[in-house]
Parts: sequence; structure tokens; C-alpha cells
Amino acid sequence: MNPPTLTVPATADEAGLDYQRCRWCGTPSYRRLLCPTCASPDLADARSEGIGIVTRPPQSSQSEAVVQLLEGFTVQGRVIGALNGAVHPGAAVRLCLHPEEMAFRLCPVGEGPRG
Repeated sequence: MNPPTLTVPATADEAGLDYQRCRWCGTPSYRRLLCPTCASPDLADARSEGIGIVTRPPQSSQSEAVVQLLEGFTVQGRVIGALNGAVHPGAAVRLCLHPEEMAFRLCPVGEGPRG
């Protein structure tokens, strides 16, 4: 089984995130060897569009936010291009290109999971 990867395409609109979904119970997970719900090793590769909701905003400019992606799993990453006060729980974000780390940008009003 190949480890999940952040795919870095030519444009940020095409950025995506590889993850796994348990074939037995359907639980999505990111970078796991076993399903976190049922401990099954039977994980299928899947692809996230990288759209999600901030569940825990960053506490400082150097800290990471916790983001729940639409597919149902959470990841940590920096929200770039926004002041810390602008990143609040429930803010819609989209995965973006950033070569050294997992990074998100705030979605414009009307876009994202609640748009």
C-alpha cells in the first residue's frame, strides 16, 4: 500500500489529497495503516478535493489549524494568506499549493462546503 500524498499539480485549483477509506466499515482516514474505527488493514485509496471546514483555528501565526475535510477526516495545516483573527471555527478552506507543508486558503464567500 502506498502512503497518501499531497498532489502538487500545475494550478492550485487542481490540488488534492490522497487518503484511505476502510473497505469494511467505510471510515475515512489520513496516513493510517489500520482503520481507526475497526482496526481493519483493508484500506482503499481515495482522493479528496481538499475542501473543508476549520474546526480549530490557529492560535498564532506559526501554529496550525485543524481542518475537517468534506470526506470526513481531519488534518492539520496552516491557513495562509489570512490574518489569524480571520480564521475562525466554521471557516471554509481549500487546500492550496505549498511545497513544504500542508496549507489551506480561506474560500471566497459563496464557495466551499456551505456556499
